[in-house]
Amino acid sequence: MDTSSTLSLDTFLPYMRDVTRCEQSLRELSLTWRMIEASAKMNCPVEARAIIPTMAATRAGFDRLEADLVTSLVREKVANVLAETGTKAQNVIDIVVRNLYERTADVGFLATDRELCTFVAGLHDNPQAIHQRLLEYRSKYTVYDEILLLDTAGNVLMQIDDQMQIEGSRDPLIAQTLASDDYVETFRATDLRPTKQQALIYSRKMQHPDNGSVIGLLCLCFNFEEEMAGIFHSHRDPAERTNMLLLDGDNRVIASSDPLWMPPGATVPVNRHGNSELMMFGGRQYLVRTFFAEGYQAYKGPPGWQGQVMVPLDVASSGMVR
Repeated sequence: MDTSSTLSLDTFLPYMRDVTRCEQSLRELSLTWRMIEASAKMNCPVEARAIIPTMAATRAGFDRLEADLVTSLVREKVANVLAETGTKAQNVIDIVVRNLYERTADVGFLATDRELCTFVAGLHDNPQAIHQRLLEYRSKYTVYDEILLLDTAGNVLMQIDDQMQIEGSRDPLIAQTLASDDYVETFRATDLRPTKQQALIYSRKMQHPDNGSVIGLLCLCFNFEEEMAGIFHSHRDPAERTNMLLLDGDNRVIASSDPLWMPPGATVPVNRHGNSELMMFGGRQYLVRTFFAEGYQAYKGPPGWQGQVMVPLDVASSGMVR
């Protein structure tokens, strides 16, 4: 992490009252040296002639020490803020990725459930039992707001969201899933979740329990908004002086711990290198840290997703980012 490339004392000092007080005290000591020099020149010029150069050199050295000390204090405070916000930003994306990795396992497991496959193949004549089985699965894992079973034409055979009944879908993920031997991860608007601007869906094809032919697909709809709200609530600083964000690959906000502050859909500046460059957003200066996922079991989440924390300069410099 580089905190020296764009570090500007004139920018940061007005917001660091403790460092400013230290700088003022050091300047008062430097002024005292100057007064001693002037007094010696006036009151005992002959005797002072020999020691004035030494006093001047000492004062100059003290001035350099003062400048180095103040710069060091500012750099340390900025580095501490970047380190703290960096930890939070890394946590955001890593927690999300770990959570979603488990969804990739869930969809593979449930898509091979024999009872569900028997139902989709038309060999099961008790839809109430299948509905109850899906409800029990959602109750056990709690992270899904919808589970759908579809045939190969996109007709919905079973769903658990009673508030938004849909008959079928023309979403391209259906053909993509049916042609894949692995899960398909989709995050965007979809007619499978018509009330949502974006939905995160994990889908996988289902096969006939007897002959292995492709008979349809399973869709697990992740309760994205609720799960992100829980992550932000657990990890955001209690004073709410920073904003935690989940970004897509184009640096657009997918989820925000404070949507009124930085709304979903907004494009924000990023800082993946950890330098101290101040970044503007909405007419305010921020220190920013941005991270891609470290990955879990080789899974790095949806392409381009990033965790980010933004802290306003006035708040960052106060040392109250907790």
